Amino acid sequence: MRVWKLALASGLGLAALLAAVTLAVHFWPAAATPPDAVVAACLEALQTGDVEAARRWWVVQLPEHEDEALTALREAQQRTKIEELAALVPGAVVHVGPATYWTHCCEPVQLPDGYDAFAAGVEVTLQREGDTHLITFYLSDVAHDGLAWAWGLPWTRWWQRPRGRQHWRITSVLGP
Repeated sequence: MRVWKLALASGLGLAALLAAVTLAVHFWPAAATPPDAVVAACLEALQTGDVEAARRWWVVQLPEHEDEALTALREAQQRTKIEELAALVPGAVVHVGPATYWTHCCEPVQLPDGYDAFAAGVEVTLQREGDTHLITFYLSDVAHDGLAWAWGLPWTRWWQRPRGRQHWRITSVLGP
């Protein structure tokens, strides 16, 4: 009888420890590439003239949305904006500002850090031959339904995403 109780207590203790470790691993922040580093990498690729490498930092298709018309529109807007940036960036002095974070796009609340953020903005200054251009890059978390939640995915999946493990991608650019 005593061995049975000891085995049961050990099993319950092991199950509790396993549950705690699983939750810690799931919610522990991973080393995500911050939004300002994403923008800097995109601009660095444009400095060297590698448009395809710059395009990899953008997102066109929204997670779990297969609207072909919207995808085609976003692809055309992305292509146009990348071509405009490809003409501006080479030879310019680039200053990438720090990221500002928001909860989401519909009712944005600015956050002090990116841990729980779904959206981010990064202001970039391009200086070239007396001209200064201010450009704002908007990014979203595309790995954990952050962007898709704003486009109508159910909140029951939205809250399950691992916090602090965003996969930031450029969604739009406002400027020059």
